[in-house]
Amino acid sequence: MKKKLLQTNILLAIFGLSFSMLLGGCLKPSDGEIVKAVPLPFKGQNMAKTLAGESSLTLFYQAFNRLALASVITPNTGFTIFAPTDSAMKAAGLDAAGITKLPIDSLRKLIMYHIANGVYDDNALTSSITSKQVTTLQQDTVSDIHGFGSVVVPPLFIKEDKVLYLNGIAVVKSKPAIQTSNGYIYPINSLITGIPSRTLYDVIKSDPDLTLYNQALIIADSIRDVATGFPDPFLDDVATFSNPIKFSIYGNNYASFYPTVLAPTNKAFNDAGFYTVNDIRQFALRSQTGYGADYPAFNFSPVDSVLKHHILYNYNVAQGDPSTFVGIIRIFYNDLLDPAINNGVYNNYLGPGLGYATPLTFSASNGAVNIKWNSDPASPLVVLPLDVSALHPVNNFIASNGALYKIDKLFYPIVK
Repeated sequence: MKKKLLQTNILLAIFGLSFSMLLGGCLKPSDGEIVKAVPLPFKGQNMAKTLAGESSLTLFYQAFNRLALASVITPNTGFTIFAPTDSAMKAAGLDAAGITKLPIDSLRKLIMYHIANGVYDDNALTSSITSKQVTTLQQDTVSDIHGFGSVVVPPLFIKEDKVLYLNGIAVVKSKPAIQTSNGYIYPINSLITGIPSRTLYDVIKSDPDLTLYNQALIIADSIRDVATGFPDPFLDDVATFSNPIKFSIYGNNYASFYPTVLAPTNKAFNDAGFYTVNDIRQFALRSQTGYGADYPAFNFSPVDSVLKHHILYNYNVAQGDPSTFVGIIRIFYNDLLDPAINNGVYNNYLGPGLGYATPLTFSASNGAVNIKWNSDPASPLVVLPLDVSALHPVNNFIASNGALYKIDKLFYPIVK
């Protein structure tokens, strides 16, 4: 497939060697997801006193007291607490004795992740197209490959659409949100599952159903790197999928849009006529890749043009362009059930130099996601399998830098 690649500058030195491309698409004002939420006036006691009076939250309150959080959750500052009930705490091994014995640092890491900065009532949690990213009181110190340490804040993603979702996992509220003088308390029937540390590429390279997809990514990257003359982290999928995203309280996020990958299985490749790695390689080499006589137009390889249609990623959003930036975007399975996701921005790939005029269209049927990947009305919908348990993924994977959903369909022939 031939796509226009508009070259602007070559970034050198500390910015890394890469092309910065202009894009043909941008977010229109109507694409924004900001909907004004009008919370009820604050009333009642503060959070600490309210927790003390909740008979179903005695164990969470015990942990709250052991960490002396009343001095942190001050009455003049707003917070939202997702408080596991006593039965949820006990199911996680945190009865009264367990809370007392647990090392203080481990308890702090666990409990602080359940306390979000800011005030979010039900209206605020239902007003966005995708899950809302918030910061919590949890902080971790990590070291990079050079040995330098930094403080990072693990993100928490929240959305409510009849069901409350925390990090893409449905969580049952034991009762409606409790309004306090400085925020809301949501009693929930389980502990929050954090975002895994594995990357998208960790999932891909370790899954035996995705061996052909993994090799196709490597082939596409290698052909493109040869054509451009250097590895390009903006375009190389293996580099993108391998890069963990960390959130620092001292600086900006590395990215604001996480890729969502609809990963074709080996069966998907076989059904499309690709049985071996050599089949994929021959397809990738079917036409010239690189700059042609009409430079600066760039010809992407056929395999690139197929694979990137399986990725939901918008370069404009990810770069945080002030004219288009709409906040942190991360698409979970439950977000794909919402018809509002089909806004031409979140449901398409628009990357440096490569985009599609035909976005994917998502719909819901019996709680499962269906995908329309081309404009042919006779083409059947592709079913996105839903795992029985989000805690034991088989087809639906959450990673530190995005989400991956396995499908038995390759979006082939190429769609422009």
